[in-house]
Amino acid sequence: PETYVHEWRIGLADDNRLSGAVRLRGPAAGGADVTLRIPELGVERRLRTTTKGEATFDLAVPAELQRWSPGDPRLYVVEFRYGAERVEDRVGFRRIEARGPRILLNGEPLILRGIALHEESLGSNPGRAMSWAAARALLMEAKALGANFVRLAHYPHSETMTRLADELGLLVWSEIPVYWEMDYSD
Repeated sequence: PETYVHEWRIGLADDNRLSGAVRLRGPAAGGADVTLRIPELGVERRLRTTTKGEATFDLAVPAELQRWSPGDPRLYVVEFRYGAERVEDRVGFRRIEARGPRILLNGEPLILRGIALHEESLGSNPGRAMSWAAARALLMEAKALGANFVRLAHYPHSETMTRLADELGLLVWSEIPVYWEMDYSD
């Protein structure tokens, strides 16, 4: 459509709040009504965009929300509606923080056990065009080794890899290839 959902974000602001924003683009973006829904949690909020087409929100975490973890990789459908347009994604809500030398996931200490992966399918003739099945096979090897995270080495891997890792309960360390341009003498 001429005016459309351009981008959005949502996450745990702290242990008690969900916050985020949605931005429309197009001639009717300002002063528009957008609906946020998380059906499984009974969340439905009508948002009104500013003159710049953005609406922010902050709401209490529903009591029944289960936080994502490697042992229970709970994902929720989050959708935004504007007119006839509907965009949705599957999201796992979690809080990751560093406290001194410790990494906490949802307030609990986490020991990372993982492996580094290149985006190559398994088999006698591996390739880099990753299908869902090839990505699942590769990530299941990490799970079989007892990993709770994967380092997607050296470059951003396909969205397939990160989405399946989320679904399978694997935290992701994703890299951007800035080291190719770094001057290590400086």
